[in-house]
Amino acid sequence: MTLDGPAALKPPLNWPAELDAQPLGTKPANAANLAVDDLLRLWPIRDQRGAPSCVGFAAGAAIERAWMPPAAPAPDLLSAVFLYNRSVLRIPPDRLPPGATEGASRLEGAQLAMLADGICRERSWSDAKAHDLEPSDAAKQAAAPNRTDRVIHFELSRSRVKRPDNVARVAFDLLSQGLPVALA
Repeated sequence: MTLDGPAALKPPLNWPAELDAQPLGTKPANAANLAVDDLLRLWPIRDQRGAPSCVGFAAGAAIERAWMPPAAPAPDLLSAVFLYNRSVLRIPPDRLPPGATEGASRLEGAQLAMLADGICRERSWSDAKAHDLEPSDAAKQAAAPNRTDRVIHFELSRSRVKRPDNVARVAFDLLSQGLPVALA
């Protein structure tokens, strides 16, 4: 909240206003991009093993899907643990989430990590490694060519921004356009 109350909050930076954000169920969507049964069989959901690394796994999976070659049956596995580890280092101190001392991160941190560090393949830094273990120099070198500024993060915290209507519809529309979406 701001000193002026919630009405003084601004909409999220770069919110995709051009999308037709009608409520879910009010218009059809391109369900072909949402049919993932075969993909799930070839690209199973991975286990974060109780670590607080959900941001790395969610953002890593979205990046895997975005970078999946069109003819590939499944994406190449990227290191979710590497991305998580770098994401907790990149969050500005004034933007740390509740629970940061216990390992909580934010998708904002993953966006900043992709810009500064990139992401390596899972075989370069295994997701079985401890989430708080500093990645090797070899893993950092393998990640560096994969840095990108093409990751978009929308801050939707009610205490920081005026949340737009029909956020679920925007996420659904992005997915139906074939774009990966990570939510946290």
